[in-house]
Amino acid sequence: MRRILSTREPFFPAMEDTEPMGAAMVSAVVLGTAVFVALPILTILGARHRGLGLAAAVAAGIFLPITWTVWYLRDERPYRRALHHPPSRSGSSG
Repeated sequence: MRRILSTREPFFPAMEDTEPMGAAMVSAVVLGTAVFVALPILTILGARHRGLGLAAAVAAGIFLPITWTVWYLRDERPYRRALHHPPSRSGSSG
């Protein structure tokens, strides 16, 4: 019985030869997690600021790429600002 316990094999044999995670990898995981958590929270806060209820704000945070696209199209419309309006008819044509 002692022989079996003393020759214990690793629990994950595939990870036996791997190196420990470096500081860069840990930093990347922490930064990625922070962004993954911060963006929905900021979207929820922005939705609340725009006057949405709590349930709608949480939905906006969950579906943030769609939310940001809708907000961009609604607020900015960068290519539609310079619309060409026909000249007004008030004046000298007569």
